Amino acid sequence: MKYKELLDLIKSSKRILITSHLSPDPDAIGSSLFVYNILKENFKDKEFVINIEGGAGTALMFLNNAKDISDNKLSDQCREFNPDLIIVTDVNSFSRVTKSLEELNEYLRNNKTSVAFIDHHGLDGHDNADFYLDNRAASCCEEVYKVFYEDFGLKLPEGYKECLITGILADTGNFIYPKIDYKDTFRIVLSLLKDGLVIESVVDQMSSYNKLQLNIVSELIGNIVVEKDYVYSFLSDQYIEDNVVGKMSATDFKSAKNLFVNFYLKIVDNRKFGFLVAFDPRVIDERTYNGSFRSRSDGVDTTVFTKLLGGDGHKFASGFSFEAPNLEEAIKIVKKVIEDNLEKAVEGGKAK
Repeated sequence: MKYKELLDLIKSSKRILITSHLSPDPDAIGSSLFVYNILKENFKDKEFVINIEGGAGTALMFLNNAKDISDNKLSDQCREFNPDLIIVTDVNSFSRVTKSLEELNEYLRNNKTSVAFIDHHGLDGHDNADFYLDNRAASCCEEVYKVFYEDFGLKLPEGYKECLITGILADTGNFIYPKIDYKDTFRIVLSLLKDGLVIESVVDQMSSYNKLQLNIVSELIGNIVVEKDYVYSFLSDQYIEDNVVGKMSATDFKSAKNLFVNFYLKIVDNRKFGFLVAFDPRVIDERTYNGSFRSRSDGVDTTVFTKLLGGDGHKFASGFSFEAPNLEEAIKIVKKVIEDNLEKAVEGGKAK
C-alpha cells in the first residue's frame, strides 16, 4: 500500500473535515465530494463535514451530496466541528483555502488537528502537513480515485462516476489541453464508462447557466480589447456592484467567467492567448482583482505571467489575484507583466 500513512490518519480520527480552495472549480468540487462520499460509505463510525468557502454553485448541485457542502468560514467550521483530521483537495496551501488564514492558523496552533493535502499541480512551497501527495495527475479527481479506490480498495459510493468525470473534464478542457500524459486519465475514464457513466448527461448539467451568468458572458464579449499579441476583457467595478454583489454566489460568478475564458478568449482575431480581469465581489471595501489567462497550445506559458501576479496554475490555463486601487490600474499591471515577460512566456510555451 503506497499511502498507508493517510489511511492510518483516517482510521485514527473520529471527526474528519474535507475542504478545497476558494471559489472552487469543478475539479475542486468533484475531488472533495468524492473523498467525502467514499469515506462516509466506508467508515460509518466516523463523522464527516465538507466545507468549501464559495460553495458548490448551482451548476454542480446535481452531484451526489453536493447539498452537504457548507460555505462557512473555515475557522468557524473548525471551531464548531472540532475535526481530528482535515483533508484538503486540489490545492497545496491553506492560503488559497480561506479568506481568514490568520484565524485558521490560530485554531491549528491551539488544537491537535492532523492535516492532509492531496494536490496535482506540482507547485512549489506547499504547507507543512501530516500527509502530502502530488503526483501531477491531469486532475485531482484522478489522484483521489487512485488513492482511495485503487490503493485503499474502498467501496465506491453512489454517484462517484459523476464526481470524478466532472473534475477530469474541467481540468483537461474536455481532453484538449496539450502536453498532458493522458494514459491514466483515459484508463480511469474507460473504467467509468464500463460502469455506466453517460458523459453527455454530465456535460449537459455542467453547462447549465442562468440568465445572470449569460449576461456576464455577454458583457465580457462586449468588452473585448484586441492588442498586437493578445486579447483581453474585463468587468467594470460598477457592473459587478450592480449585477453580481448580493445577486449570485462567488462560485456561480467564477463559472460564468470560466465559460468566457474557456470558449471565447483564445479565438478572437487569431490571437493565441488572452486574459480576463475583474474585482473580487466578496470583498467590497478592498479592491482585489482576480483574473485568468488562457492560451492555445502554440501560444505561451501563461504561468510566466501569473506567478508574477500572485497566482499560478497550468501552462495554458492559469489564474492570478492581486490588489490594485481600481480596474484601470489592474489592467496596466497585467499588461506591463506581459510586455516585460512575453519572450520568456513564448519560449515556455514551446517547451515540452
